[in-house]
Amino acid sequence: MTMPTPQYWPPQPPFPQGNFPQGNPPSAAITFPITFFFGIFGLIPAVTHSKKAKVMGRASSPYWLAFGITFAVQVVLGLILVIVMVSATAALVNGASVGSGDDSKITMAEFSRIQNGMSMSEVREIVGGPGELTVDSNVAGMTGQILTFHGDPFGSNANVQFQNGEVIMKSQFGLK
Repeated sequence: MTMPTPQYWPPQPPFPQGNFPQGNPPSAAITFPITFFFGIFGLIPAVTHSKKAKVMGRASSPYWLAFGITFAVQVVLGLILVIVMVSATAALVNGASVGSGDDSKITMAEFSRIQNGMSMSEVREIVGGPGELTVDSNVAGMTGQILTFHGDPFGSNANVQFQNGEVIMKSQFGLK
């Protein structure tokens, strides 16, 4: 005994043919900036746009390529930034000179010899180096400068403030 074949009205094709939504698929271009600036959140446009492209019968690979390549570039740039920052911090901690390139170090004994009324050249002669000019101003005919000298151990320093060419104040942190 044979079974009758069911009949459907109207007859349906076995696979959809041409019943895809019309129009262009979404652009993969939006995945790039979202991934670049927001990292893993670039998955959101990659997933939604690839689904829309599949519904339209188009390839979903451009969205995943845009996400993957951009995310990889972001990770590499982030690693480079971390390596540079760690290297710079290690160089500073290990005593690399910072600022003006002045290698002279001020001691507590030199700092104690600096007196109010001294000129900038007298202070530089006591310390044995130019220091770093961190402030240089001229307001209403009055000049003002601050020289910073780095000390030992790392992080110690001295600031000498000048007004009209003469020492008016000094301060130090951590000098020995």
